[in-house]
Amino acid sequence: MVSKSSLLEERILRFLREIDEPIIQPEIARRLNVSSRDVSRILAKLEKKGVIKREKVIMKGRRTFKVFPLREAEPLDALLECPCFSCPYLEMCGEKQEHDPSTCRKLTEWLLSLTTKTAT
Repeated sequence: MVSKSSLLEERILRFLREIDEPIIQPEIARRLNVSSRDVSRILAKLEKKGVIKREKVIMKGRRTFKVFPLREAEPLDALLECPCFSCPYLEMCGEKQEHDPSTCRKLTEWLLSLTTKTAT
């Protein structure tokens, strides 16, 4: 069974990713109609996980946090598809050599496919 806390954590995280910009902590509680205490507890947990960053600020004479959603890292699985790892010229590849990464067609196509995947 999924706990109320983990559901709220997922809801807050989804909200932060949707807005994708810094927001003050009380605004999160207001927009999601959740207690500021619960939001504070969940944000501390998310910060510990490295999913968000919080910065202390003073708003209207009160201390609070500005919350910054952090981008998710790309999975390392994509690196396994890099054509360099199966290239027969890997040992002879390098800058200003016969096989140069800056002119490699297969590497360029692979890098372009990565940017296309992240754009969608």
